[in-house]
Amino acid sequence: MIDISLEFTNIFEYRVTQNGLLRPIIVVTFVHNGLEIDHPMLVDSGSPWTVIPPLITDYLEIDIISLPFFSDGRGIGGAYNYNVLDRLKMRIGPLECVGEVRISDSMDDFSYGLLGQIPFFDIFRVGFQQKYSQLYVAYDD
Repeated sequence: MIDISLEFTNIFEYRVTQNGLLRPIIVVTFVHNGLEIDHPMLVDSGSPWTVIPPLITDYLEIDIISLPFFSDGRGIGGAYNYNVLDRLKMRIGPLECVGEVRISDSMDDFSYGLLGQIPFFDIFRVGFQQKYSQLYVAYDD
């Protein structure tokens, strides 16, 4: 038998969505060239990508027209178009990471973005505890 011990250094409370559902939504601070913007993000272990709405890149003064564009996105909501930003700094509480994000106007219909496997789950150890409505996050050593 393998003994697994997980130590988490940061605890985040779940949030209630507009339709009354309890979800692992946390505020992420996106940082670029001295500008910062906070945006709620659903921590989604089933999403391979982190996907944000264009309002974030607009605020950070990132010209998405110059970024690679793709029309092959597939998600639970169907097909979507997106641009790819190779490196964007993200702060989650005291934790920081830099990684690839997709920018899609399909996220405009939601009050939150998706914090997916790339880069979030590649960098951090993440634990969900629905019973206590808490998300646990630590750097993955």
